[in-house]
Amino acid sequence: MKIDIRKIAVTLLAVVFVTTACDDTLDINQDPNNPESSTTAFTLPVAEASIAVMMNLDLGIMTGFLNQYWTQAFQASQYQVYDNYTYNGNQTSTAWLHAYAWALEDLKFVRDQAIEDGTPNYEAVSILLSAYTYQMLVDVWDEVPFDEALQGKDGNLNPSYDDGQEVYDGLINMVDEALALIDLSPTAINPGSEDFLMGGDMNMWIKFANTLKLRIYMRQALARPSVAQAGIQQLETDGAAFIEAGEDVMVPFPGGSNNENPLYRGDVSTLGLSGLNINASNTIINFFNAQGDPRIDFYFDAPTTGTSVGTHVGINQGDGVTQTGGTPISDTSIPSSTNIVAPTSSVYFINGFESLFLQAEAQERGWLSGSAATTYAEAVQEAFTFAGMTASAAAFTGAGGNYEYPTGGSQAERLEMIAIQKWIALCGINNVESWAESRRNNYFNNVTGAGSLLDLSQSSAGTGASLNGSQFPLRALYPVSEISTNPNATPNGNIGDGVWWIQ
Repeated sequence: MKIDIRKIAVTLLAVVFVTTACDDTLDINQDPNNPESSTTAFTLPVAEASIAVMMNLDLGIMTGFLNQYWTQAFQASQYQVYDNYTYNGNQTSTAWLHAYAWALEDLKFVRDQAIEDGTPNYEAVSILLSAYTYQMLVDVWDEVPFDEALQGKDGNLNPSYDDGQEVYDGLINMVDEALALIDLSPTAINPGSEDFLMGGDMNMWIKFANTLKLRIYMRQALARPSVAQAGIQQLETDGAAFIEAGEDVMVPFPGGSNNENPLYRGDVSTLGLSGLNINASNTIINFFNAQGDPRIDFYFDAPTTGTSVGTHVGINQGDGVTQTGGTPISDTSIPSSTNIVAPTSSVYFINGFESLFLQAEAQERGWLSGSAATTYAEAVQEAFTFAGMTASAAAFTGAGGNYEYPTGGSQAERLEMIAIQKWIALCGINNVESWAESRRNNYFNNVTGAGSLLDLSQSSAGTGASLNGSQFPLRALYPVSEISTNPNATPNGNIGDGVWWIQ
């Protein structure tokens, strides 16, 4: 939601970089069942910031590579494991920590304290953010602790793992529970400026809840179409309002000490580098160039040295793993230092254009009333507006435009158009969500470029893969620390094993 909360409570963002869950640092003379060292108002923003760090830094780099947005620069090597699909549990241990030990623990504290305080709107927000986080965990790992999660203080240090499909069903129940709790009366106690995402606007939290349900159902469109259809039709029967154009749900980062965007802080300022050791992948650069899409300048900085100054050029996906040294990073395009990896870049949870693309797909499948073509055009328009290119969208979506909705084509072609436009718009904005949708639509195994809008002919990712026979990765592996300490953990398979909703 585009509200200016950068000037209020921003110092709380620093906490996520230097502490663990707030309610873990209680004074030993206090009753552990009634902590006094924190409040819902203090803990909520720390939880929101923890989720942002997990999405933008911990998982954001890996999924930026797997989405073929970014690729390893020739002169560096730290991300080769993503480019050649040899990443393992070591690369995701921090994300797991941020999810369970930080975000979900803090959200549990907020919920428990809200029940004690009699503030149901705080409780509802904590449930919704927990559901959002659990969906991300399932989408990345599949089976995860759910029913027995967060019971460490009660003595359960080895939680069992739940099937991803069962977790998804539980998420719908969580969202419904949160919706039932929301109190819109004028006397209700709402979160305020400490709520980075919504500023305490409970009507926006209702839209967030409905859009999250739509996303959860749509993810099951191929695995359980009857469940997805029934759930989405019930949303319409209930008159559900979804996030709209211009209502981007995000954590803003004002910049400055301890308040920088997580990716910038974790990979630029903390390491003392002059910039990211990441180049643009030719997969997306060639797409933008072939379509004449002006949004390329929003998502990427053009080379500043070499023979292609001012003209966008990338590196073939995976080629950066073959050598170090040589071509400077500045000879090819890099993720935008203004919009994507800047100290003040926001971290987006759900964008208005994502909500519209979800609705367009539901309409195309006949599960939601309305015109899929119209909603699709609105979604593309919003994606261009988000990138500062408002006036350019109509030329692309109008008759004969490169992104015209293929009403005369097959449904498969129309669904592909929706999916690819979502892939473009989410570049560097929400890489984790884009990776989920890329796997659901099986982009990188099936789309060859022949007769397709998306040409992957420049992609060579995975040619050195040792964990899955060079198949496009379909999951992350569990952290070594989790596998080695929890006897109830699901054993690691390989990164070519799909999560439950992949068909």
